Amino acid sequence: MRLRFGFSFGAREKLRKAGQRLFEKLSGVFNGERSLICWLFVFNSSIAGAYFLVNGNMEQWQRVAVGLASLLPGVLWIFLLACFFHCFQWKWMKYLCAFLLMGYAGAACVADWFIMYQYEDILDTSKLMILMGTDPSTALEFLETYVYKFKVCIVLLLAAVACVGLAIFVRRHSLGRRGCRLMCITLFFALVSNVIIGVQSYATSIGLQRDMEFVRESIFFDTVYSHLNILRVTNDFLIGVANMGNEETVYATLDELAAKESVDAGTRQIPYVVFILGESTDRNHMSLYGYHLDTSPHLKSRHAKGELAVFDDTISCGNGTANVMSIVFNTSTKERDENVWWYKYPNMIDILRKAGYYAVWLSNQEPVGRWGNFDRYYAKRSDACHFLHISGSAAGGGVAAAEYDEKLLPLLDDYLKLNQHPKQYYTIHLEGTHENFRRRYPKSFAKFTAEDEPGESAEQKKMLSEYDNAVYYNDYVVDEIIRRFEDKNAIVFYISDHGMDLYDTGDFAGHSSEEKGSYHMIEIPFIIWASSSYKEQNPEVWAKIKGAVHRPYRTDYIMHTIFDAIGVTSSSYEVKYSVISDEYEQLKRIYNGALYEKQRS
Repeated sequence: MRLRFGFSFGAREKLRKAGQRLFEKLSGVFNGERSLICWLFVFNSSIAGAYFLVNGNMEQWQRVAVGLASLLPGVLWIFLLACFFHCFQWKWMKYLCAFLLMGYAGAACVADWFIMYQYEDILDTSKLMILMGTDPSTALEFLETYVYKFKVCIVLLLAAVACVGLAIFVRRHSLGRRGCRLMCITLFFALVSNVIIGVQSYATSIGLQRDMEFVRESIFFDTVYSHLNILRVTNDFLIGVANMGNEETVYATLDELAAKESVDAGTRQIPYVVFILGESTDRNHMSLYGYHLDTSPHLKSRHAKGELAVFDDTISCGNGTANVMSIVFNTSTKERDENVWWYKYPNMIDILRKAGYYAVWLSNQEPVGRWGNFDRYYAKRSDACHFLHISGSAAGGGVAAAEYDEKLLPLLDDYLKLNQHPKQYYTIHLEGTHENFRRRYPKSFAKFTAEDEPGESAEQKKMLSEYDNAVYYNDYVVDEIIRRFEDKNAIVFYISDHGMDLYDTGDFAGHSSEEKGSYHMIEIPFIIWASSSYKEQNPEVWAKIKGAVHRPYRTDYIMHTIFDAIGVTSSSYEVKYSVISDEYEQLKRIYNGALYEKQRS
């Protein structure tokens, strides 16, 4: 008995001493890295907001509870990061790395909270792709439009004051013994919560008969990725980079695909083909589509004369420029495999060049950065390209302010005058009606005022009037482009990349991710104009075009419609995707997880 109790007391004493040593080491980390732990926890707070958003089907108190509970698993990973920094031997290296980490975490947190506030969504791959493909001036205009609002500035100021106060407090006060015990208890429950989440993830994955690699990824996702903001943002950024691709890989892949593509130029031999890609234009704000203000007088007049085919049930394949650009110029679709990047599909530029067309790319948007936007990639597949808006980007050149879209017209005139190639294709990429709306048109086109607009506030009316003026100016630009082909055998296609929600669903103007977007963000104009010469030589095709204007369509298939209209076929061309074809097959148009038609009704 004595031996047993003696052993028991000895074991207990050893455990007590081991526990004491562990407590002292943990206390050393808690106190030594208290600033880092505190700030990483604060910057991880957007995780709570994300869980609050994604559980919209719960009661309000339940959403708040889930949001707060979601912060607990991340405590473990923050502590492990703190242990890593605690082991640094060189203080200067430790402080430098900690500063960079907190700066990164802080930026991710602010961006996340802003996205949640403005768009009721989280910072994800789609948002980061937009950022990677956005030029500096557009970014500044975005900040001016949304961030510089008075209430946002007040919130940021109060948050900054609170953060400074917290920093001073944490710096001056170390954790006592009681505080360290509380931290140990919190850390224990954080460990338990991660184990529970990991077990649940394992059980779910095995139940779905997934392979072990998927199981490991699932556990990692649920325990770390979903509860540590900096890792989530980093992962989404890397996915965006992979989707964007680097130049060497992209061009090598596109060259290989072009070489394999079999192309037949056909017998129609249309000398001039034009594809105008607009920006952020909602067809519901065009008088051509019945809007109450006369925002598109030129196109409306052409339509009245029978010059236009106006498609009234076309939606975009996305509600952001980046994802639309990655689809609309190639054979991929909205439903493509997420693991097959955009550049692994044959594209329209390469096919048209193999069909004998001299391809010209004219853009009022900017090709920026190492990762650039899709504009640059496609432009370089053309025989000639010109960007009005270049700001120290990979395309070269100096600094240029954003120009009005009409500045593209002299460039177009020059190419039409000097280009002697018998078959010419033009991509004309406009700034269109992109935010900041008042910068999209000159003062002479300020036709509408706040008094002409409905709205709940003066700010709303002002923004609506600026948008309608931008639509009014865009009508002029598109008409001027068409006018330059009136004496030629030509056909012109015009779409916008996506639409806009302009206080249609609440106190919001802009476009967001599909998961939080409204159908207004995808309702775009789709117009086909053909010259008299084209109609005379191809009456049956024009009849098919006019007869298809009420067919439901989506822009990820527009390449097939263009090819059908000009008589070009290729191994990637599918006639069933051409809206003007007798063999056209209407596909389901899914948006935000549901049929577009149901949302529209």
